[in-house]
Amino acid sequence: MTIKHNPRENKKHPGKSIRLPASHAPICRTLTGLISTVSLLLIFTSFEAAPTQNKANGISMVNIYFTHFVGKKPFIPDSTYINPFGEKYQIQRLKYYITNIEFLNTNNHSKKSFENSYFLIDENNPASKKISLEGLEGNYNAISFLLGVDSLHNVSGAQTGALDPLNGMFWTWNSGYVSLKIEGRSPASSLPAKSIEYHLGGYKGTDKVIRRITLSFPQGLAKMTPGKTITIFVKLDVNLLFNGIHKLPIKSNAACTTPGSLARQYAENYARMFSISNVINK
Repeated sequence: MTIKHNPRENKKHPGKSIRLPASHAPICRTLTGLISTVSLLLIFTSFEAAPTQNKANGISMVNIYFTHFVGKKPFIPDSTYINPFGEKYQIQRLKYYITNIEFLNTNNHSKKSFENSYFLIDENNPASKKISLEGLEGNYNAISFLLGVDSLHNVSGAQTGALDPLNGMFWTWNSGYVSLKIEGRSPASSLPAKSIEYHLGGYKGTDKVIRRITLSFPQGLAKMTPGKTITIFVKLDVNLLFNGIHKLPIKSNAACTTPGSLARQYAENYARMFSISNVINK
């Protein structure tokens, strides 16, 4: 495991961070916003070179970009947002698993499955928000994926890559993987330091929070042939975690960190957090 140097660490007292003056906070938020804006620009420009390469190699490719929003506003960590209940909140950490991806043709009921595909999307790691898959050929009008980790891989022992416990998304061999993790703070929270924590997991029986999400392509059927590239932009709206099938204000539920009925309610909400904003087929 590589240990990275913390540029804000106090050299006189190792392990303690230097607390920046309050006057620096707007500058930090501005820099964070600028970095996020640049990341979005890179997302919308980086895929342009791929179709030419794939045509030359005769390889069909699909690129899936996950973009995070709060309503119509791009999500930026540590920025202040307001949920549908009028509660202000900030989020520092947003992570979730996208697994077992499928492409569907709902007209003839055919599909292409990418089994054993496991990806950890992490807002603080821009590279993780792009998934690339090869060998997709045929005609498809929808994408389907699991939000979370299937039951088999919850009991498969120590694993690597996206499923490595060091990624901070694993509880125990009994409780399994966390499907989605959100951490931040809110004035509406009754927890110490006004923190909010949603570690949503559970894979057994009625505590199962894994959800299969199916999203239709807005433009209809996409035709995939050798050498073609399809680019899909999947949008996640954070506010829908609080206000979906169930009304879950922060004041009533500032945390959910164990399997159970509350976690299932959040799971039913997060199944509706996703939509497709655009599909580019070249």
